[in-house]
Amino acid sequence: MRKKLLICNKDPAFGQMMRLYFNITEYTVWNCTMYPNDVRSHLDKRKYDVVVFFAGDNKYDVAYTTRKLKEKHPETDVIIVMLYKWDQFQDNYYDEGASLCVWLQEITIPLLASFIRLQMFHREHPDVNVYISTFLADHGFTGFHKGFYYLCTALDMCLREPERLKHIIQQVYTETAHICGASDYTSVERAMRYYIDKVLASSAADPLLKMRFPKRPPMKKFISDMCGFYKECNYLGADRLTEV
Repeated sequence: MRKKLLICNKDPAFGQMMRLYFNITEYTVWNCTMYPNDVRSHLDKRKYDVVVFFAGDNKYDVAYTTRKLKEKHPETDVIIVMLYKWDQFQDNYYDEGASLCVWLQEITIPLLASFIRLQMFHREHPDVNVYISTFLADHGFTGFHKGFYYLCTALDMCLREPERLKHIIQQVYTETAHICGASDYTSVERAMRYYIDKVLASSAADPLLKMRFPKRPPMKKFISDMCGFYKECNYLGADRLTEV
């Protein structure tokens, strides 16, 4: 079933640009202005999986609409794009139920689209460690399908228990297949390998990732090196993962 996305922005052209970054076989995207009546009209017509609000001088309206939306549809994710970096209302947005707040000047349209797709991925796979998925997304791993799911799961295991890599088939691939519901370990290894190769060949890959991996090494070394890369980037939660 297609996921439903509503983008509320005063500039219709922005919403049209956003549409280009969503696969039409997976998403149905609607646009509307930020006028309260227009927003209410769209929210009353259908239930959305994700609603994106752009908050500037209309912050009171955004906070109020977020609260009302979450009261009616608590499972809907609300992402708020703030026009001002030090928006004192950020805590209010989270208090009213926003899933994510981002600052517009630090985010591009492709990156915002990636955030939204990642949010949808976590709705389907709440077991995935959000720190690891964000780390991967930040470095260009933006195709959130089964290869991404398997890679997140494998990295999580190997960060917690590095010795698993000594027996990668039994303790990484086979265990990942069990957790993710894959048919067998060979499908896990194949999907991850294909996905990684596709990312490294893509223009969307982070330059740091391409410098580190001009060519993908064997999978055992790649997973080991990605665990090291994760720790070097000092992502929130890295210390807690390795304490287990």
